[in-house]
Amino acid sequence: VLFVAVESQGALPKPMALRPSRRWLLRSLAAMALSTARGMQMPAATGIKSRVFCYGDSLTAGTAVPEDGLFPYSPHLERVLTSRGIPVLVRHRGLPGWSAAAMLDNRDDESAGLRASLRKITDPSPALAVILAGTNDLGYEPRMQDLLQSLTGLHETAHHEGVPTLAIAIPPSYWQVQSKAAAALARDTNDALREWCSKRADVTRFVPFPIDAWRGSKADDAHLWSPDGLHFSSEGYRFVGEALADPVEAALRDFASK
Repeated sequence: VLFVAVESQGALPKPMALRPSRRWLLRSLAAMALSTARGMQMPAATGIKSRVFCYGDSLTAGTAVPEDGLFPYSPHLERVLTSRGIPVLVRHRGLPGWSAAAMLDNRDDESAGLRASLRKITDPSPALAVILAGTNDLGYEPRMQDLLQSLTGLHETAHHEGVPTLAIAIPPSYWQVQSKAAAALARDTNDALREWCSKRADVTRFVPFPIDAWRGSKADDAHLWSPDGLHFSSEGYRFVGEALADPVEAALRDFASK
């Protein structure tokens, strides 16, 4: 998700609606390249029992307009898990601006595809994939069933590789406050994704997004959001990573026993 930051909250952008400034874009692309290289590095597995792979759009990459750099949630997730004595390595691949539909169509792309990425992770193979997608799709106003098919297709891609998944709900945003259609699409898709996951409990779990609503710049949790009302702040990504530790820990334990 790539957006320009705005000062007021009267007309915040919908997904894919605005172009970022050239300077900010260049800084972000450079940071994304560095973050991607770090996120996809697979060092020797000495002492590592499990690998977790986080996949998604800019909310996985950690875009935090207008802050410099990227602030992915995956390092915070790893930090909490390892602090609990869980020998885990968490890596990520975030694709700013990508819809779930594009991710599914390009699942075999060597640099961006989910299936290609999972196949590159070895010694050991991934124990879990955490998939967070769908925000960009809202801007294209697809049918709910089409969006659901894109999301479930990503999970099925991982399942076919023998990797169980966590389905993270489409997050809230100020765009959904502005657009009743976008809010309804996100809500209905999340409900359908929850039901889909409940029927496949041996390979997937649905996880509500840790931040449950956008409440405005004066709310107690406003510090978790970027000014655009779509991305999160660096503090917001830290919060997300820490909040996901419980469901990830439970999934690692439960799926390993199956």
